[in-house]
Amino acid sequence: MPKLSQNFNNFSLRIKLLLCYSIIFTIIGVSGSIALYSIVKKIIEHDIEHDLKNLNNAIFKMVDTTTRASIQNYLYGISKGNLDIIQYHYDQYRMGKMTKAGAKKKAGEIMLSQRIGKTGYFFAWDISKAPGSVILAVHPKIQGEDVAAVDFVQKGAKLKNGYIEYEWKNPGEEIKRKKSMYLLYFKPWEWVIAASSYRDEFYKLINMENLQKSILSIKTGDTGYPYILDSKGDVIIHPTLQGSNVYKAPDANGRMFIQEICALKNGKMTYTWANPGENRPREKLIVFNYIQEFDWIIASSCYMEEYLQPLHGLQRMFLGLTLTFILLLFLTTFWLSSYLTRPLNKLMKNFNAGAKGAFSVRTDITSKDEIGKLGCYFNKFMQNFEEYNSKLMQSEKKYRSIFENSIEGIFQIDSMGKLISANPSLATIMGYESPVELLSAVPVLDDVYVDPKKIQGIIKKIESSEQSTRL
Repeated sequence: MPKLSQNFNNFSLRIKLLLCYSIIFTIIGVSGSIALYSIVKKIIEHDIEHDLKNLNNAIFKMVDTTTRASIQNYLYGISKGNLDIIQYHYDQYRMGKMTKAGAKKKAGEIMLSQRIGKTGYFFAWDISKAPGSVILAVHPKIQGEDVAAVDFVQKGAKLKNGYIEYEWKNPGEEIKRKKSMYLLYFKPWEWVIAASSYRDEFYKLINMENLQKSILSIKTGDTGYPYILDSKGDVIIHPTLQGSNVYKAPDANGRMFIQEICALKNGKMTYTWANPGENRPREKLIVFNYIQEFDWIIASSCYMEEYLQPLHGLQRMFLGLTLTFILLLFLTTFWLSSYLTRPLNKLMKNFNAGAKGAFSVRTDITSKDEIGKLGCYFNKFMQNFEEYNSKLMQSEKKYRSIFENSIEGIFQIDSMGKLISANPSLATIMGYESPVELLSAVPVLDDVYVDPKKIQGIIKKIESSEQSTRL
């Protein structure tokens, strides 16, 4: 990390701006894209799930409507047949061939000899004293009892002709089940003839061919579809697997999803699946509901990618916009950094010129911002420095004049007595033509002229007192 920080510090201002802005806005763009994708995906998944639930409800109603229509038609047919039987015995009674009681008994015996499904049967109510009393004129177990207190009995006695459904349990049964009943009225005896049986015993009455066509005509997305199976994994309706058992069928990842569906019966899940002829499995969402009376599980499924395809397009568009924005940011940053570094580079060039002795150099002030203020400080500094240098040069010129023109011998030595400089007068005094000749002939002054120990002591005093001494 310190090395990375050091490398970053060594970058130019332009590169620093480009790196910082690019990293920041790349993070913002990518994070925004991911967040947007996640939010929109959840919304789409919620809508898909809602649509699949509505589809399941529609299929459930379709099955219920088909079942009800089949049951009604069947019960009406057999009820009409029994009504004809009663009419026949009534006619026998009217012709004097049978007594009224005998005719009723014989008609009742024929009705009780018939079965509807496994446990269904015919019966008849005598509603001559309804609603206060409704006697079971014909019934396989409780004939003669008054059942006026039962809700559906009052409803049926009032309806007389038509179809009703109710919940009931026969003696010895533990739970109530849905029961279907068709009623026809025989006015001469004031009998309501009823053909009744549990709905789950009418499974074979359903027109499966029509139901299959209706269900398989429904599509979810491009290739999704609804299907029906029972809790044992037997496929009731399916585009390609109808008639097979898929209880032990795994999905593409080995998940025994059919067993989970059969165990749950109601719910939703995702699994991976490939339709026949497809090259790869895809994620599939399924919503399923249970029809208890038929032991059917209605499942509506769809492939997620077919619904998420627009989202992928949106993601690509957002990514494209992000890249475009980064490119514009790059160009803008490049321009801005050039705008900022141009006066800085000029200022650095002027500093370099000043360091080389061009004390009269000045920078142009083009703005009043921080860079402009820095330029003003530079110009003021160089002006002060130029004035100071001028005074210093004048002082040095004056000193040089005194040094050169003095009639006294003046010289400079170091702490070891080495001769550094000398004026013409000293050279003349010592018998030399010029200071140069003197310096080359006498590099070190001996004790005749100077005591090195004394010189060192004087230098130390000068250093401690920060004073200047001329010898």
